[in-house]
This record gives sequence, structure tokens and C-alpha cells, in this order.
Amino acid sequence: MSHGVLQRDKLAHDVYQSVLRTGRGDWIELMNCAPLASQYHLSAYSTFKFGIGGAPYAYLPMTLQQPLFTEAILARQREIEGNSWSWKLHELAREVPRHSDTPPMPEGFAPNDAPPADEPPPSHPQNTPPLLSKAMRDAIQLACMQSGALTQEPSPCTIKTSDTHPIQVSPILPPSQLEALSEQVFAHLPPEYIECTHADVGHGPCGYLHRGKQIPPGEFASHLVHTLEEPEAHLCGQIRGEQLVRLPPTIALDDIAREAPPGCKDCPQTDAPLGPRRIGNMILSSCPGKKVRLNGPERGRSSVCRDLRMDLARYRSMGVRAIVCCLDDDELKTLGSPCSEYVEEVSAAGLDLVRLPIAEGFAPTDLVKFDIMITALILTYTLRGASILVHCRGGVGRAGLVAAIWVLKMGFVSPHTRAVPLNATLTEAMREAQCDSEAVLQTVLKLIEVVRRRRSLRAIETAEQARFLMEYVRFIHRQEHARRCVERCCGKT
Repeated sequence: MSHGVLQRDKLAHDVYQSVLRTGRGDWIELMNCAPLASQYHLSAYSTFKFGIGGAPYAYLPMTLQQPLFTEAILARQREIEGNSWSWKLHELAREVPRHSDTPPMPEGFAPNDAPPADEPPPSHPQNTPPLLSKAMRDAIQLACMQSGALTQEPSPCTIKTSDTHPIQVSPILPPSQLEALSEQVFAHLPPEYIECTHADVGHGPCGYLHRGKQIPPGEFASHLVHTLEEPEAHLCGQIRGEQLVRLPPTIALDDIAREAPPGCKDCPQTDAPLGPRRIGNMILSSCPGKKVRLNGPERGRSSVCRDLRMDLARYRSMGVRAIVCCLDDDELKTLGSPCSEYVEEVSAAGLDLVRLPIAEGFAPTDLVKFDIMITALILTYTLRGASILVHCRGGVGRAGLVAAIWVLKMGFVSPHTRAVPLNATLTEAMREAQCDSEAVLQTVLKLIEVVRRRRSLRAIETAEQARFLMEYVRFIHRQEHARRCVERCCGKT
């Protein structure tokens, strides 16, 4: 083991010990989640990029490096979420082709489509405790000293356009398995959600935020706003069985994904009918219409100049009905797709637009409202055979987080929770809800594995995103435990 690696590991250990001494539970949990991030120095991505020893510098979560800077970012994100979390429905009715003749979609690990690591943000005043601050300064200094060895000379590359390099997409569900997955989902679908699957997606969108209740298209936006304004009602509805917590477990997608390692393609998509009912896919991609490095290659990365309209047409040809955009207006403009142009082109392509802006490297700030949006996506599109495409800048971090939660809500991970005996007391049931930390961790690991195998080893990039995923799985488990407790109180089995 090289001296640099030993020094890196010592610094990482010193930082962790310093965090423990602060006594801050949120920072301790963040450090515990760090090994789940693809930016972690010993992650699968780091060993793939740097070799078996991993990255030569220690990974430190941004929240610990720049606490005040992080607070400012999250404060701005909360403001943006309040103003921008929206659902713009296309005005005209249109049909989504259920049996497309389009060629197979690119699958699996796509290292060429993953974005480069971003430059660290500028330094800001910090309120980090002295011991923690010193340990982190040492780690950052080591990274700076060794960064020169990682610099690569740019190689001559052609400009990537939508013609020469069609935007690379990654469906979470293997097309070859879509029919079997659809059959399993509908076979286990609770009766109260059957009605929404019979609606024709070609006659205008409808939202199903309450079991058995169809929201007309003209009222959907206002109904969603009202639901977001009363998240407590959503939580109570889940406990009473009136709102979706998650679909019953069916096929374990983590087992299916493990059969096809990164870089392998699925079987060609068949043109054979899938039957009257099918679920929609969740697809990830980088930002459509992206225009970056137009002055020439940087660090070996070629210039990219995509055509927004062509990229959206490619999405549409794959049966995509809704686009989930995780970028705010400023980031869209920076990437060459100003918000006004972006919204106009999405509407012209006949696609619905869902805005879920998330700061780069971070996660949503309101877990319950995020659950409301994901629930609406599944009931409005997925269960009605329409695919959803989610993108951020590169389609691996923020978009990967959304996709992982979609997998969880769809019941596509192996359940690890132990069944509570039917004769258990409420106290025993509540104790069971508090003692499933191992089940939570195993579920998170499986979710991350699925998204990384289906998209990229870089998916779920930061400790902040991994922690949100951990919190979300806990949230789902708590809601399910609470629902079972209510059912027992009401005499249901």
C-alpha cells in the first residue's frame, strides 16, 4: 500500500473521529453514509477510475467541508422548490404508442455519457469546529497536491451533436423483462388502484392522488397544489390506507439487474404486443439540448452541442409521456437550454413537464412533498403504460436518486422487513418499526445497485443523496408499520 493511500486513510479516519467528537447526529449519519456515495474514495466508481486502491484523496461530504455554503444552497433550494415544484400538463390530447417500432434503447453502464467531476465550489467562511476543520484542511491539501497527477491532456475530439451522438438513455426496467414485470405488478395491484390503469393515456392526463378518485385534467394542477399545501393529510391518508405508500413487492429488480453486468445490453426490444395492460418505464438521461465546452475540449472531454428538439423527439419515440427535470432555471440556462425555450419545446413535443429542481450534489429538502410528487407520477403515468424520463445535468446523481425512489415505490426490491405476528401487541409492532435499521440499509444498498447497474457506476454521487435515500426508506417503513397498526386496531388482518 502506497504512502499516499495510507495518508489518505489516516486523514479520513481523523475526520471521522473529529465528527464523532462534535456529537452532532446529523453529521455522524452523513459520514456513515459517505461510503455509499460514488464520490467516496473507495467506491466502485473510484476503483474503476483510479485502480484497486481507489482515489488518492479522501472524500468529504460538502456539508462538512462548507457548512455555511451548504446552508445557503439549501435555503435557496427551499425557495426554488416552493416556487418551481410544478406539473405542466400538455393541453392537447395525444396518444402514446404502446407498440413502437423504434430500435432498442442503449442499456446499462454508460461511462462515456457520465459527466466529469465538477470543480469544487469556492471557499466560504465556515463554522466547522477547530479539530474537524484542521482534519478536513489536511485532506483537501493532500488532494490538491496530488491533483496534478490526475490531469490528462485533451485529446482531439469531434463535437458531439444529436445527429452524431444521439442522447444516451438508460431504462431502469430491462425492455426484455417489461412484459413479465407488468404481469406481476398488475397481479398484485390493490383493487383501489385498478381503475386508474384502465384509463386511456391518449385522452388527456389525469392524476390519482386518492384511491379510487379520478382527478379531471382541468382540476389536476390545483388539486396537486392543494395536496402539497397539506402534507399532513397525505401522511394520514397513507396510514389509513387511502394513499399509496408503495406497491406490493413483486419481482426483485436487484436480482434481474445483477444478471446483466454494466456494459451488457439487454435483448432487443420486441415488437410483439405486450397485452392490454403494461407499466411504463423509468428512463434516465443527461440534460437534453446540452451545450457545453463549446470553446474546445477540456480535460479530454469533447465539446457537446445538442439540439433540444431532436433530443425530445427521441424521448417521444420511446413512449416517454412525462419529463421530470431536476434542474433550476439558472442551470438550464448554463447548459444551453434556457427555461422559456425548454418549456416551449417540451410542450411542442407533446410531453408533460414536472419540475423538481434539486441543487447539484444534494437532495430534496421536503421528503413528504417529494413523496407526494413521486406518488402522483406513478399513478398518473407508470401504472397507465406511459414512460417517465428523468434528467439532471448528467443523469446520474439527482436523476439517479429519483429513479432509485421510483424503484422502491414500485416494489421492485427484495423485502427485508420481518413479518410482525398477527397477534403482536401495538408495543411490539412499534418496537419492530424502530429496529429495522439492517433492513433499511440492505434496501438502500439494493436500490443503489439497481440504478448503478442500469445507468452508471456514478449514480448516487454524494453522501447527502445517500442519506436522503436512507431517510426515505425509513419513512416508507414507518408508514407501512403505522398502517399495519391501524389495521390491527380496526380488526383487519
